Amino acid sequence: MDAQTLCSRIADPSQPHAARLSALAVDEALAQPLSALMPGGRAETLAVEALRGWLATEGALLWLARAVESLRQEAIAIDSLGDELPEPLVAGLERLLGRPWSPDRAVVLAVLDRKPVRQLIRQLLVEALVEFGHSVSAPVHGVARGLTGFARRATEKAGVLGAVASAVGGEVERQLERKAAAFADQALSGVVQKLADALGNPAQAEAQAELRAALFEGVLGIHGGALSRELVRADVVGGTRLLREALSGWLATAPGEAQARRLVQRLLAREGARPAGELLQELGLRDALRGFVVETLAERMRAVAASEPFRAFAAELLAD
Repeated sequence: MDAQTLCSRIADPSQPHAARLSALAVDEALAQPLSALMPGGRAETLAVEALRGWLATEGALLWLARAVESLRQEAIAIDSLGDELPEPLVAGLERLLGRPWSPDRAVVLAVLDRKPVRQLIRQLLVEALVEFGHSVSAPVHGVARGLTGFARRATEKAGVLGAVASAVGGEVERQLERKAAAFADQALSGVVQKLADALGNPAQAEAQAELRAALFEGVLGIHGGALSRELVRADVVGGTRLLREALSGWLATAPGEAQARRLVQRLLAREGARPAGELLQELGLRDALRGFVVETLAERMRAVAASEPFRAFAAELLAD
């Protein structure tokens, strides 16, 4: 067989030769342990260099910006998120969120007991108490207005009763605000503790599941226009830029690079002795991934076999 015939047979899509050769290569690779596919620190080096390349490429941010803008434009036409998501997915998420589960109270308390959270709770308490106090003190102002009408002739020139009523009303408001603030300060720790109890109490797991389901229902009802505006307000690209800067600073240090390498090493230490195909089979990915790689590689082999450089290479190889 000459080089021309060999190349033509490999390049012919009606022939199985390229697919068979691709399958041989892929199956040989899948039979190897992960550590053999990436020996001598190559996996750690590849991971670190790939991360460095992503962090140093502004094109990655431009791509993200285009993706976010495309998503924003598509979101405008959406009536609601719930209408766009497939029904089986929505039903599955509802079942997942409806499971009777509650987080550990200590974890909830560790998240909630932070200065900004406490400040928000205090502000809400003070506002609610002052608003309630104003509604309770309304009859006092009504009495003052009644007295003003009753004694108008006696005090018309001096305006004494109006001044008294104004002073009383102002003092009531100041007392309300002071007492509300004092009460909120005293009650704050108790409110945080009770929130942790409510969110981390296994006895309340059913109620917590109902809360999660209600929040999910609210998310599904978000209109596409609102989602589009939130994508702009969230500044996804700006947030990603900050994350990239943080990762760049971490990876630029010797301890940071060592930590990144150790992450890959730990993964390989746990799974490195297993054949790649066995691990992929356990994850349910082997067949789909193998079929895709074999087909893609076969297409590339056919294209290469049809090229003049490969024909020259085959002719040289067969001539020896």
